[in-house]
Parts: sequence; C-alpha cells; structure tokens
Amino acid sequence: MKPKIKPRNPYVAPALFRKAGTHEKPIKTQRRNQKVALSKAIKAARDSDVFLSRHPSLPVGEFSVAVQ
Repeated sequence: MKPKIKPRNPYVAPALFRKAGTHEKPIKTQRRNQKVALSKAIKAARDSDVFLSRHPSLPVGEFSVAVQ
C-alpha cells in the first residue's frame, strides 16, 4: 500500500497565481516622461531670457540669440 500523501496547502496555489509585480512605472513610460520634461525645460529656457543675450553692437531694445 502506498504511503498517505500529505494534502496540499489550499492557500499556496492562489498565492502563487497572485504574484505581485513591480510597483514602478514601465521603463517606456519613464523614458517618455523624461523626454517630455526635457522638451518642456528647453522650451521654457528658450522663452525666458536665459538664451537671449544683448549683443554690444545692437541697439538697447534688440537682442540676439546666443548659440552655445
């Protein structure tokens, strides 16, 4: 006669199927968010006076765009 097999734990199987994933956004989403943030920062810098510098030869009211 076969030895009696211990019954399976009824709580193990559902726990294995409910494995929790990572609690982070996917890499693709993170990369896209970084790209959007960079483009917003560049646009904001262009709109502000950071990239505008007054050239000495220009009259007081005119500006030239500084190329870096």
